[in-house]
Amino acid sequence: MELPAGSPFDAARAVSAAIRRRGGGPVHLLAGSWGGLVARCLPPEQVLGMALIATLPHPRHCPAWLGPLRRALMPLPAPAVEAAYRRRLARGLRRDGVPPGLASALAARGLSKQVLLSRLKSARCRDIPRAVPPSLWLRGREDPQVSWTAHEIRATHPGAEMDSVPGAHRPYASHPAALLERLRPWWARCEAGAGF
Repeated sequence: MELPAGSPFDAARAVSAAIRRRGGGPVHLLAGSWGGLVARCLPPEQVLGMALIATLPHPRHCPAWLGPLRRALMPLPAPAVEAAYRRRLARGLRRDGVPPGLASALAARGLSKQVLLSRLKSARCRDIPRAVPPSLWLRGREDPQVSWTAHEIRATHPGAEMDSVPGAHRPYASHPAALLERLRPWWARCEAGAGF
């Protein structure tokens, strides 16, 4: 689903409404990067378990360049920012090994300047709740953007599990079969309420 501009809390309200329209949950969540911040803002009663891919566990893990980048982009015209983002996204998707047709489709969608700036700002938000257990934190083994360790995840999200899967920042697009193979037994444990 397309998430609105604004904070992860704004986007979570839209996701929560979509879950209610489909029966109310609880649901399994699979969210990547910024989407993981959104998932953490959902009402706990709607979440059976959340698997988060390349999601910041805490703002202290934000790269130092995010704030200056946001400030540099603010005065630029929207078409220039959006075109630059699409080019950067296309390079990242190719680097991640995403199949060319899917990479082209994802890069063509891009993000609006408003959405991009709101996401850059919210990555440093200290009000994002902890992940509701059970939570599984995943990273692609070749992801250059993920620098946190299992110990750091558990320190900020008690009870969380952490694992790696083949791929880089977008294993759901580059290695979906391997990701699904890792998720199936974890989802089954969530449904059984076992081991958490």
